[in-house]
Amino acid sequence: MKILIDWLSVSFDYDYVGELYEILGLQDVTTQPMRNRYYQFGDYFDGVLIAYNQDEDGRIINTFLDISGRGCRTIEQLSDLTFDWFGFLNSFDDKIRSRKVHISRIDVACDLEDDEIPFDRFYKYSYHEAYVCKSKVLPKIVLKREEEIYFGSSKSDRLLRIYNKAMEQGLPDQYWMRMEFQLRNDCAVSFYLNWVLYKDAGIGYLYRGMMLDYLRFVDPGKHDISKMKEHSHMNRLPTAKWWSDLLGDAEKIKQVYLPGKEYTLERLERYAEGNIVSTLKTYAIAHDGDLTKLVKAVEGCRLNNKQRMLLAQLESAKIQPKETEY
Repeated sequence: MKILIDWLSVSFDYDYVGELYEILGLQDVTTQPMRNRYYQFGDYFDGVLIAYNQDEDGRIINTFLDISGRGCRTIEQLSDLTFDWFGFLNSFDDKIRSRKVHISRIDVACDLEDDEIPFDRFYKYSYHEAYVCKSKVLPKIVLKREEEIYFGSSKSDRLLRIYNKAMEQGLPDQYWMRMEFQLRNDCAVSFYLNWVLYKDAGIGYLYRGMMLDYLRFVDPGKHDISKMKEHSHMNRLPTAKWWSDLLGDAEKIKQVYLPGKEYTLERLERYAEGNIVSTLKTYAIAHDGDLTKLVKAVEGCRLNNKQRMLLAQLESAKIQPKETEY
């Protein structure tokens, strides 16, 4: 079992372009310009994109790093296979926690070698639904040209792809199965936070623990596996031995999250100014300036707990006695 980082996307709320070139070993390579839909400028080299925006004075105001699977191998080759992915992310730990650095995607792949588990076994258990999974979406199974199984929705922040990597790479005489988590946003950050917690145990232990939390193939026992779809107590069945042997002695590792941002008047105003004002203007123009219905709707709507607490805090601040000045 070999674990590798196979995609990484990180955004920075500041200029970090020069530092990225140095850290990633790209100082002496020839890049080509490449734009991203959210960034004005970008430089690309062999699977690695460093993009950024500038203000009116030409100063870089934010940075985006996007490294595909090919780019991850490029970075590793440039460092003679000594590049430390954990150390790279951990160098921004305080900024990740304060949300000045955002991990928007991490793909973590596990390569199975030496004929550990054939694709047909994954297919059999997945097709007959002999599993327990955090995703409630039925697995998508792709056969013939490729051999792939997807657990989770393509729109979700956590997707597991199990596929025949040898077939994908055109290596018919080689065994190469890959189980790959595609993690986005909160799930990507969760992986990093757990990586910090389980650093000493190693990324292999973390991966297996994360897999135990997400997916468990079960032992049909006395049941006919072709009729497993009719079984109503799948979670009561024991784990299939082949799956248990693969994941070994790891413990189940659950998702962890950063604490939510404080709900303040400043945040509310910023959101309203950026997302609601244009809608209100369109509404006013469409109704020839008559806002009667809108005002009635505002008066009759219910506030959620966060909104009520914010108003209570603002009211409390108004009635606080002023300190006597001497």
